[in-house]
Amino acid sequence: MVLFQGYILKAWTMENTINNKPYHDPSRNTIILSIILNVALASLSGYLYFLSRSQDNLIDSMTEDLNDLTDSVNKHEQQMNMLNNQLEYYTDLANYYSNKSTSGNGASAPIGYTTIPIVAVHTIQNRFNVEYEGVVMECEIELVKGSGRVLVDTVPMIGMDIQSSVRTATFVVEKLTGLSFSDTDIVLTIRGTHEVDIVDGGSAGAAITVALLAAVNNQELDESVYVTGTINSDATIGEIGGTVYKALAVAELGATKFLVPKGQKTIVIYQSKTVEIFGRTRVIYDKVYMSLEKYLAESGYVLDVIEVESIQEAYEIFIV
Repeated sequence: MVLFQGYILKAWTMENTINNKPYHDPSRNTIILSIILNVALASLSGYLYFLSRSQDNLIDSMTEDLNDLTDSVNKHEQQMNMLNNQLEYYTDLANYYSNKSTSGNGASAPIGYTTIPIVAVHTIQNRFNVEYEGVVMECEIELVKGSGRVLVDTVPMIGMDIQSSVRTATFVVEKLTGLSFSDTDIVLTIRGTHEVDIVDGGSAGAAITVALLAAVNNQELDESVYVTGTINSDATIGEIGGTVYKALAVAELGATKFLVPKGQKTIVIYQSKTVEIFGRTRVIYDKVYMSLEKYLAESGYVLDVIEVESIQEAYEIFIV
């Protein structure tokens, strides 16, 4: 660079001679000015290219950060929904124990047997990332003469709080039928295909209550109908999380009807969209509200999704 500057300076001060007489070449200044302009333009082009590349890298980085943030928000939203539903479930469970003394009219020892599928969500740990998946297990309920005990067995080991759901379901059935389980033992067995860590055990409450009603009434249940939802002490069905995962699981098993809590027929998904930012194509994600039936249809399944507000509504759909 120093040599180049010296060359320009020499060219600027150099004089030509003709016949040993000094002669000033009028084109010299034009040539030098042209060199200077070319160097300046080359430098400017290099700077603009560098600036353009930096801007592209910045846009790529911002788009990637935005997509990561969207995915993180989606997962945290699912976790918050599940935690809120669990909190409501355990609050209602406390009401069960406080109201237990008022249930039943003294009728004793209801005896019966039934089975019902339970739909839940379990976690899949993939290194540092946690994914969710729907799982369907078989629930068998046997009512035998006893002393009001609730006996729960899981085959194989399944991490879920099922006994609390049975207690609330028992209280609801006693209120609806006028029966008392004080002289009856409830033996509940859950069978799965493999060990799973269930993250929303409370969502089995509605299914267990339907099964108890069928057992005491000696009625059969439609095997193509599935239900998810917590059970409240006033016989209403409470909201749950992971509806999409559960719907996919039952649809794969050939379900015809899937009962969900009121207000949960509409789901939220994050849909990819291609946009142009500063002349470059980018993929971003939009929050979209969609009916669960439409979502399943796009996945190749036909399933009638029905919102139910109370256990009585659900039971009427289940009985054959």
